[in-house]
Amino acid sequence: MATIANLAKQKDGSITGTLLIPSFNGAKLVLTPVEKKGKGPELRATIGAFEAGAAWKRETETATYYSVKLDDPTFARPIYCALFKAPDGYVLVWDRPKAKKNGSSNNGGEEF
Repeated sequence: MATIANLAKQKDGSITGTLLIPSFNGAKLVLTPVEKKGKGPELRATIGAFEAGAAWKRETETATYYSVKLDDPTFARPIYCALFKAPDGYVLVWDRPKAKKNGSSNNGGEEF
């Protein structure tokens, strides 16, 4: 897994940091809480002034994290990543989806 952002929680409840991916290196990422409506996301993601995605809370037997989807017109496909609590804030990690047997990548599910 690759760390693509280190973030910190702010007093207003948002989580902010700097993206470390080449196309957005140094761009500010903000995850802002939204009023939950049904199965909607818990957080909205913005890169600069551009709304670029959302995050949904996930719980497993061993961890609680946010599944984050980021998209931009310059991306070939959305980036699915995960936001985890870290000792000094939060970390956003991404892992390249595994290729299918026919050579295409798997981008149909929320992977990280």
